[in-house]
Formats: sequence, structure tokens, C-alpha cells
Amino acid sequence: MSETQPKFATRRELIIKELSASLLLTLVLLSLALFLPPGYSTLKPENTGVGELTAPWLIIWLQMLLRYLPPLLAGVLIPLASLGLLAVLPWLPGAGRPDPALRYQASLHLAILLALWCTMALLTFWGR
Repeated sequence: MSETQPKFATRRELIIKELSASLLLTLVLLSLALFLPPGYSTLKPENTGVGELTAPWLIIWLQMLLRYLPPLLAGVLIPLASLGLLAVLPWLPGAGRPDPALRYQASLHLAILLALWCTMALLTFWGR
């Protein structure tokens, strides 16, 4: 009996899969944005002052950054740096290798990121 090695996708196959998934998701999100009304109708007419606007829970961390940091840093540089970190993940050392220690390290980084995100969202929610 011979053990078969698991088949890993080539770099070209992965790029094609990722590109097609990204394009499909972009088309779906754009069509949803075109045909569904925006969900920001929860503001009351008497509370439309600049200090009263609140973002949805998903991006409330961004609103808090914009409240306390300069707009260029909080609204452009920090979100771009976050997206840039996500974009370079496949090229980091150990990407694509099924090493359990690296999987644990990636899971730990994700858990820390999610904990920070949830903490900022909850602090903002309770601080209103």
C-alpha cells in the first residue's frame, strides 16, 4: 500500500480561483448596492447633528478612530494598512505549508484581531 500525497493547488490555480471569487463577490455586492436601499434610515430627524451620527456596528471602530485621530490617518491610512496586511498574507513565510505550528500562529493572530475589534465595538456601544 502506498501513501498518496495530498494534491496542492498550483500558484496559477490559486490565483485564478481567488480572482474569480473576488470578481463574483464584487459583482454581487455592487448589484446589491444598486438595487437595495441603504440601511441608514434609523436616524431621527431631530438628531441629525454631526455629534449624533452613529455608524453600523460593523464599522463603528472606524468611526471611533475618526473621532479621536486626524482624518487622513484614521480614515485612509489605517484602513489601507489593514487591507494591505490582509493582501500580503499569502506571501508571508510559511504561507501554503500545512505546518500545524504556523496554523496555530495564524489562528492566534486572527483571535487577537477579532478580540481587539470586538473590544472597540463594545466599548463604543457601551460608551454612548
